[in-house]
Amino acid sequence: MSDDPVRAAQRAPAALFRKIRGALFEVEQPNAHEPATAAMLAQQSGSDVDPAALATLRDVARRELGAAYAEFELQSTALVDVVQDESARLHVALRVLAGRGLSLESLLAELEAGLHALELARRSWEEKVSARRAEHELERAELDAAHQRATSDAASEIERLKACIGQAEQALAQADRERSERAAAVESAAAELTARDAGFRAAEGVVRAERSALIEKLRASTKESS
Repeated sequence: MSDDPVRAAQRAPAALFRKIRGALFEVEQPNAHEPATAAMLAQQSGSDVDPAALATLRDVARRELGAAYAEFELQSTALVDVVQDESARLHVALRVLAGRGLSLESLLAELEAGLHALELARRSWEEKVSARRAEHELERAELDAAHQRATSDAASEIERLKACIGQAEQALAQADRERSERAAAVESAAAELTARDAGFRAAEGVVRAERSALIEKLRASTKESS
């Protein structure tokens, strides 16, 4: 996994710090510990490093560097074409610094101050990242809660509507049953009425016929008496 910008920027002064100590004590520097140039750092840092962050962090470290590092960098750069061996070049540069009243301790102190500044920058960045991640987690929780409320309300509304539909269906079925029952009762009553009407008319006809017959008999009897 690629380094973050803080660690990528931190490596340059740390690497130089190791090289100076190695040169002083004749300790062989492993190749894995030699990323001192910007090009080498860029290769090792990978494509995930934010160029703007890297530049800012290098500036953070450089602000802690003073006269000792400025002179050391000047001498080291000037000696590149003259002294090919890096360890020997560092020795020469340090001797020039000593001759100008700039001690190794002051140079190392400046480099260590740069590392400390980077450490503070890293902590500050991690605090910001942690706070932002906490905000993201809170936003996720709020989204989940809002979704839960919305889906719960929607589900409750669906159940309520289902219950209403069920009640409406029951009311329709009840209305159908009542209509059928009342319609049957009406038809039964209508049939009974028709039957009674027919019976009445038949009875009325019988009585009318009886009375008419009696009247005719009486009239006939009267004529005979005359």
